[in-house]
Amino acid sequence: MTNYIKIEGIGFANKGSTLMMTSVYQYLNNKKPNIVFMLGKPGFYDYKEYGGKEFLFYKEESIFRFGIHLTSVLPKKYLEYRGLLRDVDVNIILNLGGYALGDPWISSYSKEKNKELENYYKRYKKNGVKIIYLPQAYGPFELELSRDRISRISDYVDLFFVRDKASCSFLKGYVQENKIILSPDFTSVQEGILLKSDYDIAKNSIVIIPNNKMITHTDTSVGNNYLIFLIRIIEKLSKLKYKIILLNHEDKEDRKLIEVIKNEVPESVCVMDNKSALEIKGIIGVAKIVISSRFHGVINALNQGIPAFATSWSHKYKMLYDEFEISDLLLNISEKSTNMEIKKILNLLTDDKSYKQLQEKIKSHNSVNKKQTERMFSTILEYLN
Repeated sequence: MTNYIKIEGIGFANKGSTLMMTSVYQYLNNKKPNIVFMLGKPGFYDYKEYGGKEFLFYKEESIFRFGIHLTSVLPKKYLEYRGLLRDVDVNIILNLGGYALGDPWISSYSKEKNKELENYYKRYKKNGVKIIYLPQAYGPFELELSRDRISRISDYVDLFFVRDKASCSFLKGYVQENKIILSPDFTSVQEGILLKSDYDIAKNSIVIIPNNKMITHTDTSVGNNYLIFLIRIIEKLSKLKYKIILLNHEDKEDRKLIEVIKNEVPESVCVMDNKSALEIKGIIGVAKIVISSRFHGVINALNQGIPAFATSWSHKYKMLYDEFEISDLLLNISEKSTNMEIKKILNLLTDDKSYKQLQEKIKSHNSVNKKQTERMFSTILEYLN
């Protein structure tokens, strides 16, 4: 029996989102080869825009001609031959949004859009489709539109996998507790790709990953000091002859930040851009340390036993670092604390014993997380069966 899975909530410009897609696609295909994956039109065209060739995605299509819904009368095999599928063919929807429900996204919500999402899920539930949100962050839900959005969809979603305890707490006022399952980020199941040319550049480097949200989604005391903070770190490390890479983990907005930083730091600082999600993971896997403002930049490092310092614009970073018991690696971005944070980074770089102990702690947590991820995928496979 063929299973038809619709993937939603992904954006292929964001390499963390692409990595989640890759992890789900490869894992489920290996476990259950008779799966057909499909994307709605926005996701499908986004995938094609960013050079999508890796996977076989069918496009969800509704063809109306002369008032007739042709996709409901055309033979299924004919549609599949054209790379098309009908919404009535879907067995399960997997949402890979990462973090899209909560107050930080209020600018993308409206009463009309919230109602539209509710009707979208209602239509699928009438066909018996299971709807599952894979591990992601949620909340808070203090603003009216974000409360309205989660309230409208909670009855239709079968399971909410949740990355952290704070997100669990935020959801509990709106979602039945038996639908909420704590489970870590699942991209540990996917190996990276390391090109020889990338290895030569990245081996034992300090990889720095900026994020535009550190400016747009934080208060001014953080946002105004963010670029200065990174520039000062790079300047200090460059003087000490460390190999530094500025790595673009997203697309246009982060690229702009990297261009600004690059203009202010020594020429020896290398920029790596236009890399695939798996190439980025490969690069991070051979670094000495990572300093990341992107969540999956941090995850890619920790999953491979690489110590990662992080800056934070959301509760999901603190929750992750609490889980790994490495909260001291969260960096405080303020003008007064910059020198102290630089010293913290240098202490780790120069103390081999502390570095190795930290690696062992990270690897220990990874083994626990991998078991939880296997349980999460087992739950999905049960639904497919």
